[in-house]
Amino acid sequence: MARAKQAVIIGGGLAGLSAACYMARAGYRTILLEKNISVGGRAQFGEDAGYKFNLGPSWYVMPDIYEDFFNDFGQKPEDHYTLTRLSPAYRSFTSSSSSDALEIERMAELLDSIKPGDGLGFKRLINRSKIIYSKFKLSLLNEIWKGRRDLLKPSVISALLSMPRGSSSSRTSKLISSKEGRALVDSTSSIFGVPSNVLPAAYSFLPYSIFEQGVWYPGGGFSSVVSGFKSLAQQLGVEIYEGYQVEKVEVQYGSASAVIIKDIGQRIPADIIISASSYSTTESSLETSKQSYSSGYWSSRTYSPSSIIVSLGLNTRVPNILHHNTFTDTETDSELDIKSTTWPYKIGSFHVSCPSLTDPTLAPGGGEVLTITIPVPAGLRVEEDSENSLVSQAFARISDVIGFNINDHITTKHVVSSSYFRDMFNSPAGSAYGVALTNKQKFYKRPRAASKKLKNLFYAGQDTNPGPGAPFAVVSGKLAAYSALGKTPQAKS
Repeated sequence: MARAKQAVIIGGGLAGLSAACYMARAGYRTILLEKNISVGGRAQFGEDAGYKFNLGPSWYVMPDIYEDFFNDFGQKPEDHYTLTRLSPAYRSFTSSSSSDALEIERMAELLDSIKPGDGLGFKRLINRSKIIYSKFKLSLLNEIWKGRRDLLKPSVISALLSMPRGSSSSRTSKLISSKEGRALVDSTSSIFGVPSNVLPAAYSFLPYSIFEQGVWYPGGGFSSVVSGFKSLAQQLGVEIYEGYQVEKVEVQYGSASAVIIKDIGQRIPADIIISASSYSTTESSLETSKQSYSSGYWSSRTYSPSSIIVSLGLNTRVPNILHHNTFTDTETDSELDIKSTTWPYKIGSFHVSCPSLTDPTLAPGGGEVLTITIPVPAGLRVEEDSENSLVSQAFARISDVIGFNINDHITTKHVVSSSYFRDMFNSPAGSAYGVALTNKQKFYKRPRAASKKLKNLFYAGQDTNPGPGAPFAVVSGKLAAYSALGKTPQAKS
């Protein structure tokens, strides 16, 4: 009897788990190797003194992406985790006010009260965002880009010609005139890893996803989503090995023939290899002649910001904030310069989540879990004083909002920054989201899913298409698997 073909997946984040599921469904013996002690990629989970922290993604948006994934296997997300819609979706704090992300009609009334006419502009923005998302999902989301020639496909031409130009913030500013209104709408662009003045307008569909599709909370946080993906993979027969770091991809006769495990030297043969780990790290394990992209290519990329992530366990309840909260400096009206090579001296936009408001099991009785995410340019040398200054500024802003000094109620505190992303995920320059999603790095301009040099080596994850963010990671795994199988995924409305 002929042996089953074997697929090896490097990396156990959502992209790797997604790719593994599709390869297993196609009949491959599928082995997934994760270098860390547990799968999940950036969706890591921690616990201290009874407080439970999600250290990675916290925004469950674009719920149809997760539904489409599980539906491909005859299941649905609710088979694996509960979902609660957050209402309001989030609270936006500016330099002088706060506003809640409400249902569309109430949101329009709120914006009109800030600046007459902005309510109608907001409704138009939602409608246009919905159209963009529909065209993006039908014609661009599942495109396995191979190069510029893909621009000649009729469906791609039609979609791209109908897409707006410029940035997400430039679209918003044409329809909403008040700074507070624009901050409310644009402050969530960090879901894709970049500020709104960098995010391409072709990706400016978050207003539709957030205000119409909704922002949801998976019970237990994103660790529950990871558990759901892992459970499905195991049901399909995927063999998952945690604590196995791939040191090298072995090449024989022009094909990626095996992976070598670090420290133990174990060789695992493969007919197909899909790297859902750091693209550049996997490339660097190959001889230069076998690499799709040179070291110069990677050093010339613009990377998304790194982040300072502060996880707090508080011994008291926190008033005046919601599950998700965005803080924006509207006085200076400045966005983070993602290409900057110096530490910012003044904090700009940042995000605060308080998931224990929705899920009290995350904190001991009477306590609260708070996670503060502060974006900083990637590639900065670690400067403890600069990091502490930004954290102190965030604490001061939050203390003003909640009405007491947050420092007086901290039971446990953990801080991670760029070194975490570099050491934990091999992320270039300590970037939290990899190759930034910019107009010069979108669609065919992003690293390809298929190796240019080795016919059976493929890539998934945030550096590939469709781009950074948890929903896109799921799609990237599917695109890598379909590319490996020589198939084209069918678009879903």
